[in-house]
Amino acid sequence: MLVLADYNRDYNRPHDVCLNMKPEKPYPDYPLTAHPSGQWCKKIRGKIYYFGVWADPAEALRNFNDQKDYLYAGQVPPTTATTVADILNAFIEDRQAARDESSITERTYAEYEALCDTISSVLGDHRPVDAVTPDCLLKLRAVLGKGKRGQTVSPQTHKRLLGMARSVFNFGNEELGTNIRYRRPLKQPAARLIRQHRNEKPRQLFEADELRALVKAAKPQMKAMILLGINCGFHNADVGTLPITALDLENGFHDYWRPKTQNQRRCPLWPETQKALAKVVGDRTEGLVFRTKYGKPWWVEGKSDPIAQEFRKLAIAAGVYREGVTRFSSLRHTFRTIADTGRFQQHVIKFIGGWVDDANDMASFYRERIYDEQLLEVTDHVRSWYLGKVAVS
Repeated sequence: MLVLADYNRDYNRPHDVCLNMKPEKPYPDYPLTAHPSGQWCKKIRGKIYYFGVWADPAEALRNFNDQKDYLYAGQVPPTTATTVADILNAFIEDRQAARDESSITERTYAEYEALCDTISSVLGDHRPVDAVTPDCLLKLRAVLGKGKRGQTVSPQTHKRLLGMARSVFNFGNEELGTNIRYRRPLKQPAARLIRQHRNEKPRQLFEADELRALVKAAKPQMKAMILLGINCGFHNADVGTLPITALDLENGFHDYWRPKTQNQRRCPLWPETQKALAKVVGDRTEGLVFRTKYGKPWWVEGKSDPIAQEFRKLAIAAGVYREGVTRFSSLRHTFRTIADTGRFQQHVIKFIGGWVDDANDMASFYRERIYDEQLLEVTDHVRSWYLGKVAVS
């Protein structure tokens, strides 16, 4: 019989080699069969089930005896996750359900799918749960720290990916009864590293003259998008999914919750923004505000971001491009930064941008309304800065 140390060492060998290494049954009446994946298995009701590693046939037999009555009856036993694939499949099914009920977006679901593909690639679908060691997870941690081109990702991105990976294994432990010790090998980067990286990055902040240059050089749709970004703190998905029915161009307001958080949001529109939007909308009364020349939406959840791509081209053509700074999302950063230079209440600024209130902000529970005059004070201040009438330092 192959000992566990040899099994772990040879785990990644091709299957034809593994076939030659398969152990004999411990005794003739042993009910399980050695599978090339390195586990003892049994075909029940037309499906193969796995019960444990070759190195421990006694434990595999215990698992089989615990589960066989459920399996032969066509029922789900208390614990069915015996391989990495079992966990990943169950987790993706759970995320699919969350997506279908709109608890998560299509884009978030696509990120989970990509993450599960990475876990499958690093650990192997057929790796038994018992063989997911801290060393395996440290290897996964290292892979998640690299981008598509092999470059080191930022600590913030690494933290997000590790958090998503931890949620996969936590799901396995909590919902499927596995016992994967993932917390230490998949611990998140130190807060100090995240702060250090942020300190070293250029500030995502536009100057007013840069924005005026971008607006002047932009075509009608991008012009309206940019103005929504600096006027209302809109992000890429905000402009890409903005419905015409959310606009009140006659009175100069929009009422459009933030797609990412579903937070309520309302914002006065500058005269420049109203005019730009009116040109884009024309006589249409429904559908999305922004469409490509082929009539398709600019923003498709889970797909690449054409808004970011077109904005980058515009910035280069206008001569204002700065690496790491000139992004469409920087408009939202700039709006918040300039708005904060005025003497305005934070909850008013948050309402305009759709930012989530702090969990311990009890005032937000009792606040029933924010008045348009309060909103106008903020947007007028940012507009005065944009037009060069107010300087901040």
